[in-house]
Parts: sequence; structure tokens; C-alpha cells
Amino acid sequence: MNTYITIVLLMIGWVCSGCNTYNDALQEAPVLSADIAVGKTLYETQGCVGCHGADASNAALGVSRNIAQIGSARDVENALYALQAPTSQRQEAMKSAAAELSSQDIVNVALYIATLP
Repeated sequence: MNTYITIVLLMIGWVCSGCNTYNDALQEAPVLSADIAVGKTLYETQGCVGCHGADASNAALGVSRNIAQIGSARDVENALYALQAPTSQRQEAMKSAAAELSSQDIVNVALYIATLP
């Protein structure tokens, strides 16, 4: 029994030994604050409105998802980051539009979209 407890405690210690490194990395990562007004301006000026509509309810080119219903701001952020990936299979127009967005732009646009009804 004591051997079992010792092994479990050693395993917990080993698993948690990486926790500090992970937490340190999280603390060092920049936290971007979002600005809904800036996100709205970007949405309106970067071509988003043309395909997705003012309320983000259009399926762009008849094939995309209704981006107003993607979910949380984090889900929208993830979708935009995925479009920036070199392996993205999306329309070239969307890939090039997403490529123009900085990390801060993505956070702002994502929050704005998440506020739409």
C-alpha cells in the first residue's frame, strides 16, 4: 500500500513539475484587450460587409457559414486564425482578407461579431 501511495505521489509531482513552465508561458503571453468600435470599423472597411452583410448573417458566396452564429468571440478568433494558416482550404478572397488582419484586429473583429444578434 505504501509503495502504491509513493508511486502516485511521484506521478503527481512529475505531472505538476511542468505546470510552472506552462503557467509561466501563459503569464508571459500578451493579453490583448478588445475594442468593439474598432472591430466594427474593421468589419465595415475590410470588405467583410460586402460578403457577410451588415449583420453578419449572409452566407458569403452562398457557401460560408453565417458568421454571426459561429458562437463566442473566441470561436470567431479561432476561425480567423485558421483562415490565416497556409493549409486553409477556404476561398482565396477570405484567406487574403484574413491575412491582412493583425492579432489585435482579429480580437477586435471577433468581439464585434460576437455582439451581433
